[in-house]
Amino acid sequence: MMMISLLRAGSLLAAILLGVSSLAAQAPTSTSPSLDSRMRAEIAPFKGKVFLYAKNLDTGQTYSFNGDERVRTASTIKVAVMIEAFARVSEGRAKWTDELVLTKAARYGGSGILPELSDGLRLTLQDAVRLMMILSDNTATNLVLDYLTTDAVNDRMNSLGFKATRIMRRVGGGG
Repeated sequence: MMMISLLRAGSLLAAILLGVSSLAAQAPTSTSPSLDSRMRAEIAPFKGKVFLYAKNLDTGQTYSFNGDERVRTASTIKVAVMIEAFARVSEGRAKWTDELVLTKAARYGGSGILPELSDGLRLTLQDAVRLMMILSDNTATNLVLDYLTTDAVNDRMNSLGFKATRIMRRVGGGG
């Protein structure tokens, strides 16, 4: 059942990407009716809520299905955390070799390998970001957030025009 859902989600994502990329020859402000009908056909059998937004960066063409609705970010907020890390390194305010130390306070289950490793483990910022993105490691996310701060991530999102994208707390911080 889970595999079928993952396959459907993968098919839907592929359809969005193919559909939006195929709109390159169309006007940047119109949404293709065929793309919309294809998306709605894929979404219809899904039992949950669906929120989609895609943009072709070459043409400016967009597709949205409930795209302006506020939703919980779940692990997608890790992309914002990664952006802040890359920006800090680019600006010279951090180095990929900066050291982060695993502590009990940073540990949080759910996904990743770090909760299984010993306190005192030393990781570079780069390794922690890699674990956060590749394994969706929640503990790595907390280590990176402890280093960067949630306020800095939110400020970066503001500066990039993502005023409604917010990280409210560390992973597992409640709420």
